[in-house]
Formats: sequence, C-alpha cells, structure tokens
Amino acid sequence: MFAIEKLKAWALTAWAVLLVLVGAYAWGGRAAKKAAEKKANYNEALRSAAGAKGAHDAETDTRKLPDGGAADQLRRDWMRNDTDAGSKGDSGDAT
Repeated sequence: MFAIEKLKAWALTAWAVLLVLVGAYAWGGRAAKKAAEKKANYNEALRSAAGAKGAHDAETDTRKLPDGGAADQLRRDWMRNDTDAGSKGDSGDAT
C-alpha cells in the first residue's frame, strides 16, 4: 500500500511539472510572437515614414523649380539620348 501511495505522489508531481513546463512554453511562444509582430510593425512604420519623406522632398524640390523646370528636368534626366539608339550595334538594316 505504501508503494502505491508513493507511486501516486510521484505521478502527480511529474504531471504537475509537465503541465507547468507546457504552460511556460506556450506563454513564452505567445510573448515572442507578439514581440516579433511589434518589431515588424515598427519597421513598417519606419519604411512608410521614409517613403513619405522622399515624396515630400520631391514635391518641395519640384515646387522650387521655375515654370517648365520640372518638364526640362524630366527630359534631361529620363529621356534617352539620340546617340543611344544606335550604340548597341544595330545598323538599322536587316540584311
């Protein structure tokens, strides 16, 4: 009888320890998930703020230009030069 009582006590103790460990693991996983989500939200806010600052700076620079200055700048910076069309070795004839 004494051995059975002792075995029950060990089994209940082992069960309680196991439950505590599982609970701590689940609680820690939930806390880690929340921390990772919070960090991701923070990084997204930083990227969004940087994008908004870039857009604001571009708008401010454009407003400082004289009339027609934005079109001139786009033409100068974004259009191909006439000499670039033939620079790839195409002579234009398909012989």
